[in-house]
Amino acid sequence: MSSKSGRTASRVSSRLTTGIHTLERAGRAGRWCFVGRREALESVYNAVIDAATQERLITFTVTGSEGVGKTTLVRELVSLLVNSGKPHTLYRVDLSDSSGRPLLNHILQERFAIDQLSDQSAEARLDHLALQLNGLLPPNKIDAAAQLLATAMGLVGNKQSDNGADYAERDTLRASNRRRAIRTAFNLLAFDARRKPLILIVDGWDTAVRHADIETVFHFIEVMEKMPVCVIRISRNEPRETLMLMGPDAARGLHLSPLVASNITRLVESLLENVDGLPKEVIDSIVEQAQGMPEKAEELVRIMIQRGAIAADERKEPNAPIHWTYHAEHFESDALPNDMMQMARERIGTLTERERHVLEAAAISGETFWPDSVVSLIRADEVPEIQDGNLLEDNTRIEVEKIIDSLLEAGFFDFPEGESIEIHRYALRFANPLIYQHTLGDIEIKRANRLNRLAAQWFGRTTAIDRSAWTQRLAGYLERGGDELGAATRYLEAGEAAYNLSQPQKAVQLYRRGLSLVSPDAAELASNLLMNLAAIYLEIGELEEAEKLLQDAIHYATVLDDEFRVARSHLLLATTLRSRGQYERSQRHVLYSEKLFSEIGDERGIADTLDEKARIIRLQGAPSAYEDARLELEKALRIRRGLNDPRGIARTLTRLANVHFSSGNLRAAVRLHQEALGMREQENDRRGQLLTLLGLGATRYENGEGEEALRLWERALRLADELGDRGSRTMLVLNIAEHRMEEGLRDDAYALCLDGLQTARDTGIRHLEAFSLLMLGQVELKFGTQKKAIEYTEASLDMSYAIENRLAIAMGLLNKAKALSSSLYDDSKEAKEKLETSVQCFKESIAMLEKMGELPNLIRALFSYGTFLIESSKAKQGGLILERADELKALMQTSARADATPDDTSTVRRPSATAPVDTDALEKELSERLRKKAAFAAATDSE
Repeated sequence: MSSKSGRTASRVSSRLTTGIHTLERAGRAGRWCFVGRREALESVYNAVIDAATQERLITFTVTGSEGVGKTTLVRELVSLLVNSGKPHTLYRVDLSDSSGRPLLNHILQERFAIDQLSDQSAEARLDHLALQLNGLLPPNKIDAAAQLLATAMGLVGNKQSDNGADYAERDTLRASNRRRAIRTAFNLLAFDARRKPLILIVDGWDTAVRHADIETVFHFIEVMEKMPVCVIRISRNEPRETLMLMGPDAARGLHLSPLVASNITRLVESLLENVDGLPKEVIDSIVEQAQGMPEKAEELVRIMIQRGAIAADERKEPNAPIHWTYHAEHFESDALPNDMMQMARERIGTLTERERHVLEAAAISGETFWPDSVVSLIRADEVPEIQDGNLLEDNTRIEVEKIIDSLLEAGFFDFPEGESIEIHRYALRFANPLIYQHTLGDIEIKRANRLNRLAAQWFGRTTAIDRSAWTQRLAGYLERGGDELGAATRYLEAGEAAYNLSQPQKAVQLYRRGLSLVSPDAAELASNLLMNLAAIYLEIGELEEAEKLLQDAIHYATVLDDEFRVARSHLLLATTLRSRGQYERSQRHVLYSEKLFSEIGDERGIADTLDEKARIIRLQGAPSAYEDARLELEKALRIRRGLNDPRGIARTLTRLANVHFSSGNLRAAVRLHQEALGMREQENDRRGQLLTLLGLGATRYENGEGEEALRLWERALRLADELGDRGSRTMLVLNIAEHRMEEGLRDDAYALCLDGLQTARDTGIRHLEAFSLLMLGQVELKFGTQKKAIEYTEASLDMSYAIENRLAIAMGLLNKAKALSSSLYDDSKEAKEKLETSVQCFKESIAMLEKMGELPNLIRALFSYGTFLIESSKAKQGGLILERADELKALMQTSARADATPDDTSTVRRPSATAPVDTDALEKELSERLRKKAAFAAATDSE
């Protein structure tokens, strides 16, 4: 920032303080008063007081159309809290500000008063943080905590040179540090909330530019659930997101309607109370045009001042009060604008040509802009001239800064909340979004293109803070300047940076934007965008869309004659098809991919294909599926160890552990998961740790270690929230729901299942939606009614058949069988039909689980079926089934005790090699053994 810009910032900052109303800056023709909202204010204030006195979290949502006075209500609440003298901490963030800082960044910078240190070095800021943490933490942890908090605020690690390291590599490193920093930041805020009540006001909820900010609020709510905290959301429409809160009246809200005529009249009279000779018909005209909207009334008063209908008289003495006079010749009641956009046009129309040029340059720069950029764009319109006079005077800069100052004073501009997240420069923003939109829309197209190209060149020479946001802004300038190829390249970079910062939804938007600009001849760029976008869609479960994108990616890779791209595209397509349950198609693509990787000698690619082949084999459920999948994974593991690829090794170890788990070899599964977890922790592979913790927790749970499983899942859940991995979060929530169900906590289990179902539907991950419905059916079966259990299970089965997910089908059939079997003691014809269907579902489920080698679930199914048969007075068949389940359970326990090493499990007995379960043949095979248990049979028969 130039010294002149610094003086401008200092000069205007000294004039403006928080809470001064814009009308007062316009001349104090009257005073603003709070009317017609007393009950609404009391409702919000009471929510804050209840949160503080009852020491619990309460949310309050204020909705209402634009201009109805939502911001005014919040401003009055803040004033009330400040004047109450009650101890509290208050943070207010506008989520709709595209150039503002992320929510957590904003809160932390305000918490530590970092804005006061804007001119100081990173080292000085770290010292400041450490000093403020003194007394809160042990001395040996202060430096590390300060470093983490500085990372969360973007104060360190952001000024690296553009030379050397690759952007994606640097962003990945920063992302891993930020995840640890986020956890530290929330711990600090929780500590603050314990000391005094905390209030978080988030404006612009339904127009938030960063979805991550919404997720941060939900994370904040989860952390603060049992603390004196009030979260107030401001939104035009009712938020779509549902808050899962415990306790009465924990989620409150109100909808603001336009003020009644008497109240809006009182407001207008107050706004103009210092004006002499003001006729009643003028007030009536403003009231009529305002239509009950307080903000519209204020804007109409500003327009009257700008028109000269209301003007301040000259002061006769320096300290004499200002007198305001009404000038009828400048007022036309029928010429008052009817809507807010007309008001914006009229205000712009009062400016001089030079002022409009400055306004246009600011609009080109952005809704939040930098005066330095405006100066640069204004220079572009000047005739080049070298003056030999006073070279130290920059007349253009002086003139532009004076105009910016006057526009700021007139209420066209305002100060953004905090520093920009893109570059370290003094910034301003348009006070009224409609003025910004109208100004931008009125610029002639060729001139706008030219100014955007110049803005891109100016911005491209600045140093980024948040690489993703910076690159996205630069891409926007290039796109609006007509350089579509350059813009698409930048959108690709911005998407990669966003994904590395665990913002997949934002990455999708950026990749999509880039694809819309790519021409057919830009094959390499199109291929990169398609592959990256397809990978994210695969991750979040948009499988049909991922398949379409990958078909296009294969086309472009073929055009480039790039065998590596072709092989990688086919492998990703194989994964997508496998996820959709299309195993034969998937296998064709994975074999073709393996062939290409072998031809070009890419061993890492070959290992990846072996991993995928193993997963397909398992899901196809052949009799030798366990053995074949294990062999493929062990081949992949040997290749990865030879490549010394720690992340690849850990990935294959986790998949091998999952194979052992499904086959009942829990001991081997635990050892493999633990080895993988250790490697992933050493590599700081957070996403990998999440997946391993998920599998390790399931293994512990199956082994009867419920509390240890819960601890692992809760640790994984924190990682999923930090990473924004909603798919893994859903799986974890469902696992925890099962644990709660087994503990008899019906409400907790039901709420968790609904949470999982909503997330699965929001993300479009259909197999998780199927399992969520299945879990709801299980909860209803245990605590609820047969009818609802069957409804949920049928819905799960319909989806499972549609996506061809065999495990979900098998478990759905089992749950349906158990639900129908509850009609056992009903003698009606309908009940008997249900029992016949139940038997058929049991048999189908058992056959599928046996074929897939899903030993733990197979044992459950056998126990349920055996018990059902005994209760149906079929003691012989039931006894045989239960005996079979006992044998398999003993076999699984034997496997768990086997001292199998991670790389050599060939000596472990293979459960799926046993004979398939055929209930008719089973009775003959074990009849002799059953006769020896005549006492058991006789006892059950007598029942």
